[in-house]
Amino acid sequence: MLYGMLSMFAENEHDAIKERMKASHDRLMQAGRWRGGQVPYGYRQMKSPDGNGWVLVVDDDGENTASIAREIVRRVVNGESINGTCRWLNEAGIPTSMDVQRIRRNKEPKGYQWRPGNLHHILRSHSLLGQASHWVTVERDDGQEVQRTRVITNEDGSPVQRADPLISLAEWQELQAAINERGDHRGRGAVRVDRRMLHRILFCICGDPLYTRLNGHGTLYYVCSKRNNTGAACKVGKSIRGETAEKELARMFLGLVGDVEVVRREFVAGSNHDAQISEIDRGLDELEDDRRAGLYGTPTSLDRFRRQYLALTERREALAAIPVEPDQWRDVPTGETYREVWGRLTTDQERNTALRAAGVYGILHPTDGGRPYHPKLYSIGHDVDFEWPEDEADYTGPSFVYQRSGRIEMRVPATWEERIRAAVSN
Repeated sequence: MLYGMLSMFAENEHDAIKERMKASHDRLMQAGRWRGGQVPYGYRQMKSPDGNGWVLVVDDDGENTASIAREIVRRVVNGESINGTCRWLNEAGIPTSMDVQRIRRNKEPKGYQWRPGNLHHILRSHSLLGQASHWVTVERDDGQEVQRTRVITNEDGSPVQRADPLISLAEWQELQAAINERGDHRGRGAVRVDRRMLHRILFCICGDPLYTRLNGHGTLYYVCSKRNNTGAACKVGKSIRGETAEKELARMFLGLVGDVEVVRREFVAGSNHDAQISEIDRGLDELEDDRRAGLYGTPTSLDRFRRQYLALTERREALAAIPVEPDQWRDVPTGETYREVWGRLTTDQERNTALRAAGVYGILHPTDGGRPYHPKLYSIGHDVDFEWPEDEADYTGPSFVYQRSGRIEMRVPATWEERIRAAVSN
């Protein structure tokens, strides 16, 4: 019994120590102090001007990681994939966050490579806004404990601002919208940096995407992925030589929309408080998760939980009562046609990105059919025989513009109709 009581006291003391350490770290953050550890990319640590500890400042000097972070954000917002941005960083020899830390300690960099997962974490982080966060252990619905980041908040529930932001809140919102629009690949495997031109663009008639495979002679083919996905071979589809498929779909694409002016999608933040309300909802969810995980087990921490939860709830109600105008995307003309842009593209990944941005999809039929190819022949139809996977559908409603050449059927969203008609009439 004595040993049992001693072990119980030890456990309680251990929990109290963790609570004191967390509270100490949070107080340092709230005071604008740097508590140590990995420096967020785009920042560097320096002695506090008042001589009390360390603070984070924007790294516009030295390694100048701040300008690199802003350039990364600009590329992703303008439509470049995270994988393509990683390739640019690696080809340009730009040091990663780990190597930057070694350089600052006068050590030789190890040449770490930029990886999509790490870059995705940077772009999703509130560190770009100069806000503080920490790691906590939460329990998922399946009972498994996992590590999650939590934004450190003040007593009123607002995020702690520990440094000047690298980008504005509007730019951060535009960045998140751009990443969300292209889809979040977590849980579905990372997209390959060296993807082929028709990756996730050309689909088998059965509905499964095609992937590339080399035959015994080293010739590349696009093959249905049904066997990989279900274990059973596709009974209706038929493979096609990669060079043939890529050349034919590119020819159809340029023949249909080559003279159409490219428009760049631009994010326009509305006069609303959706981002703030979403941030508050996230904070409330995190507080509830932390409460369920037992992180507010002491009377002091429980009182803090109640104050923060009440403050966030009151702020949310006040913001929800304000009239809103939702965020939106608008098309901005670029002055260039798709043929001119296509002529500058040099890699399969760049062409893949351009086709995706245009909303192009292709269906590979098992046999030839349809009318002969002609650049000014197209029809408006309705998708009644083929059902796209939900996460790949990039058009609203069932209407589409389609064209058939041999075994390949190309489809673009029906919203292109007016622009194509205008280009054809000219």
